[in-house]
Amino acid sequence: MRTRILSAVVVVSGLLSAGCGGGSNGPGNVLSGVVTVDGRPVKEVNVLATGGAAQLSALTNEQGEYRFENPPKGALKFQLTSMAPPPPGVPGSPPPPAAAGVPTKYTKPGNDLAFEYAGGKQTYNMDLKP
Repeated sequence: MRTRILSAVVVVSGLLSAGCGGGSNGPGNVLSGVVTVDGRPVKEVNVLATGGAAQLSALTNEQGEYRFENPPKGALKFQLTSMAPPPPGVPGSPPPPAAAGVPTKYTKPGNDLAFEYAGGKQTYNMDLKP
């Protein structure tokens, strides 16, 4: 019995550590930036990034900074909200509310916030205009 439990622990540990390799893009792939409105940082805004089938989310800090670890390479589109979006495919979920201090056009899909992520450490600053 003790051997079975030890074997199960070893298998589970191996499976868990296999998922810690830095994602499909490898370690060191980071997209970060600052969200500002007319040059002023916007804090506590949820930055949503969508690329292919991936959807990422990061909250801005007091300086308006956000950071994504291992984002998918390629075209990314962004949307800003004041809270995390509902899980994909959940019927009847209301749209995320507008982010405080962020012009409304940036809180909707299809705005002009887009970036081509090529890998490595890159910066995409968003200086929003009313």
